[in-house]
Amino acid sequence: MSYFRASSGRHALFCLGCSILIALCATVAHAEVQLYVDDVPPYFYREDGAEKGVFYDVLKQLSSRLGHTGPISALPLARELEVVRRSPEALGMVARMPEREASYTWLFKVLDEEIVMITTADSKVDISSPTSARQLRVGVLRGSPSESTARKLGYTNLAPVARSEENAGKLAIGRIDAWIAVWPVAMYAQKQAGLELGKLRRGAVLGSFGFYCAASRQFDQAEAQRWRSAFNQMLVDGSYARILHNYDYEMPAPCQGLRCVSAQHPPPTHSPR
Repeated sequence: MSYFRASSGRHALFCLGCSILIALCATVAHAEVQLYVDDVPPYFYREDGAEKGVFYDVLKQLSSRLGHTGPISALPLARELEVVRRSPEALGMVARMPEREASYTWLFKVLDEEIVMITTADSKVDISSPTSARQLRVGVLRGSPSESTARKLGYTNLAPVARSEENAGKLAIGRIDAWIAVWPVAMYAQKQAGLELGKLRRGAVLGSFGFYCAASRQFDQAEAQRWRSAFNQMLVDGSYARILHNYDYEMPAPCQGLRCVSAQHPPPTHSPR
């Protein structure tokens, strides 16, 4: 009799263990999406203690619509790329480039950007074409589309930095001859470095790309569709356009598959707010 009582007890413990394991698996399966932005103005920054930025505002609006209660975490650019690529629950804003195409799930496009050559207004260096500046000492943001584009174009005298305002400062004191960057990023970096916007001269356009809300290849497809649908609602009701307007951006051009390169256009009139 005692044998059967012991056996019954073991069976009950086994069933309890299975129930706990199933509950834990269900919790993992429905873990809340983790949201990330790259800590680069104007995409994310803090002003008077408040978190701002075009990417931050888009994710905040989406979170509100979907009942997402978790934080929006800002990471250095290279770190954000790795976290979003590796984590099956992460969403972030990623520049869509051919070498990244197979590494992410691309949900929807948020911005079009151009990569440009920049130097000081009083500099005599020629930045009118990609080839004219190839021998210059050039600053880039580490892990950015600007660095990738510069290397593809044969630039070898590059000085990657972790934050864009470092390039603004180095250009101002002559430690680099030119700066390859996205123009709005350069303008915000110039402002953060305490330098005048009029001290910059814009040169050749080296390339263009789209910023996407992206996830890992393992990201749940049903969840991805929820976020796409919420973004489509923002398109319809105008809230997305209002966010772009707040940061002096225009609506991005349609982008399908690998055809994600914007047409060249005159320099935009972004002005840091």
